[in-house]
Amino acid sequence: MINEQVYQLIARNSDGRIRTGEADSPDVVMTTSYEAIMALADGDMPRDEFLSKHVALDVMTSGKGKEFFDLLARAMRGFD
Repeated sequence: MINEQVYQLIARNSDGRIRTGEADSPDVVMTTSYEAIMALADGDMPRDEFLSKHVALDVMTSGKGKEFFDLLARAMRGFD
């Protein structure tokens, strides 16, 4: 969720898609603000600061938290 807008990040077979709307049974729910995620994407905020101060993470499926952050890190590199 970014600024109250809900998005789905669907990852399967090395392919990722982002869609608006709630997932039926999410593995992970991340809540942040638009400003924080854009500062991260633009390189204006260190990843550790983003994670420690601007993210609420609820992991519903064991082990999916690390997988989610690995995917997020790869996605952020795509903005470079």
